[in-house]
Amino acid sequence: MINTIVTLIREILQMTFLLIILGMVIKLFLRHTLLGKIIAVILKDIYLLLRGSLKITVSSSKYMYKTGKTINKYVHKKIANRNKTKNTTTQSVKKVVNGNNVIDFKSAKQLRHKWYK
Repeated sequence: MINTIVTLIREILQMTFLLIILGMVIKLFLRHTLLGKIIAVILKDIYLLLRGSLKITVSSSKYMYKTGKTINKYVHKKIANRNKTKNTTTQSVKKVVNGNNVIDFKSAKQLRHKWYK
């Protein structure tokens, strides 16, 4: 068990050293040769293209969210106004009994709002 752990750690260390050396060689190649500079420019252009498209996507999604939010507010306000006009005729007819007194529904609703304040 311990033998396998030791060999595993040794292999991981060897791999990291190999990757560090390989990375240094690739950096030197990319900096000092024409082919390396061409590859570096291409990779930089691809990176900038992806970053720009991501910014465009984020900003357009924010704009779409704000637009949807305002449309949603407008639609709900319109639906609420439509419901108010429909319900006022039915609410004024209803009566509420308060002990011996009979009060119409609209004034009872106003009283209830005053009590909660």
